[in-house]
Amino acid sequence: MIQEIENRRSIRKYRIDEVDRKIIEEILYSATFALSAKNRQPWKFIAYQRDEKDKLVDRKTPFAGIENENRIVEICDSLSIGAAVENMILTATGYGLGTLWIANTCFAYNELVDFIGTDSQLTGIVAVGYPDEVPDKRPRKRLEDVVEYRNGR
Repeated sequence: MIQEIENRRSIRKYRIDEVDRKIIEEILYSATFALSAKNRQPWKFIAYQRDEKDKLVDRKTPFAGIENENRIVEICDSLSIGAAVENMILTATGYGLGTLWIANTCFAYNELVDFIGTDSQLTGIVAVGYPDEVPDKRPRKRLEDVVEYRNGR
């Protein structure tokens, strides 16, 4: 698991190969096991593919520069989605897929909500597909820069 965490990268270029629906279902299934506040499990997922995906991407959206993603998954509802998204991304990484979590949907929020046809809060979008790039490793903060140990009794 630590290897998937360390090797995960945000992918913006994808091959045109379609991701098998069973793999998409496994990715979404893993998201449903995410921890959530008071076990409310507030998430809702909408998976787009083919023509419907193209219609979504053609909207005025923050998807500029993302090429050939085969599925786009919207996460609707605002609580506990970070854990669900992390599960999805790590599961996809385990299958050799690339992902991109697009959390800045505010640029086209109303247009996206109207297009999707939901009254749930649109929290983010995850692009999933076979990567057509290998981004360099990005710098990370050192553990000693982000952890403070307190050894009181």
